[in-house]
Amino acid sequence: MVRGHADLKRSNRLEIGVVGRFQRGERVSGIALERVFHLGSRMYEITVQTEFCAGHSLVIGGQREKLHGHNWKVKAVIAGGSLDHDGLLCDFHTCEEVLQEICEPFHNENLDDREPFVKGVNPSAEHVARYIATEMASRLDEALKPHARVQSVSVTEAPGCIATYRVEKS
Repeated sequence: MVRGHADLKRSNRLEIGVVGRFQRGERVSGIALERVFHLGSRMYEITVQTEFCAGHSLVIGGQREKLHGHNWKVKAVIAGGSLDHDGLLCDFHTCEEVLQEICEPFHNENLDDREPFVKGVNPSAEHVARYIATEMASRLDEALKPHARVQSVSVTEAPGCIATYRVEKS
């Protein structure tokens, strides 16, 4: 049975205010709290961000838009339930470098002329987010296993216009 902090407080088992899942019958106090407290499958997240300027011309309803540009903002989230032996989910610098390497070929370019969009993939914000997320995962996930993985990438092409791609668990 999953019990939240209010249930445990009523049963006089919890003296501190912690929200989470606890096993039935387990006492929660001090050091023991660490062994029985769970936040689901993900507990830690780090986020790295970068920007690039690029143009694109989408095809919408069979019609190609005029070429136009954006100052794209990219946010990548790495998530995991435990930390490595150094107390890190992943080194920020490593994640930043990989994200910048992926985005660098797009900077000051027409996305229509860059991989993977040159092959006919519509360069929508959704497809840009998916491409960056799958590239991040292919470059980082093996090194992050077993404690973390690339969770999502969000791309902002204009204020308030954000597309997010969530990487499926493998």
